[in-house]
Amino acid sequence: MMKMVVRMHPDVSREALSEVLGIDGLEIAWSSRPRALWLRGEVVDPKDRQAIRLLPACGVFQCDDGGGALIPWGRRLPVGRLPSDLEWRALAGWLSVGFSPAAMGGQLVAEEHRAPLDLVRVREAFPQPANLCLTSVAALHRYVDQAAGARFAGLRFAAAGDGRALVLGEPLLPLPGRRYRL
Repeated sequence: MMKMVVRMHPDVSREALSEVLGIDGLEIAWSSRPRALWLRGEVVDPKDRQAIRLLPACGVFQCDDGGGALIPWGRRLPVGRLPSDLEWRALAGWLSVGFSPAAMGGQLVAEEHRAPLDLVRVREAFPQPANLCLTSVAALHRYVDQAAGARFAGLRFAAAGDGRALVLGEPLLPLPGRRYRL
């Protein structure tokens, strides 16, 4: 079966890659010659293909499992081969998102007083709208500079020292990032 393969600039941001983190079966590898990140997977869903095509890519290809011939997406003839030194890893294992305790602040609560909390990734077919967005402070700052103050009523914000920001409330601002239902 043909796999979708994407060659990306070596300095692609983890934020850009987080947009495709929820797609099952994606793998990532680094090549030194040419210096690039490679993403591959058997992508069947058209929405997932579109999300992958929106990555900052140097090229999007089809590739067979056997020979590694790279065929530009939508074309029939190969233009090259995958580098031979690629060591593929699951994208989810390579790109992990977490919070440092210092970024969360506050004090730990005794086990018997904790409320269960489930974060669920929201997709278009989800029946309830997202009410939590993990984005960047830079994206939030750009939006705040241009939006009316009324858009922020009822929303709560938190920022981490590493440039991430959380926005909680409804309706959420139209910001890039991962959306959840809390």
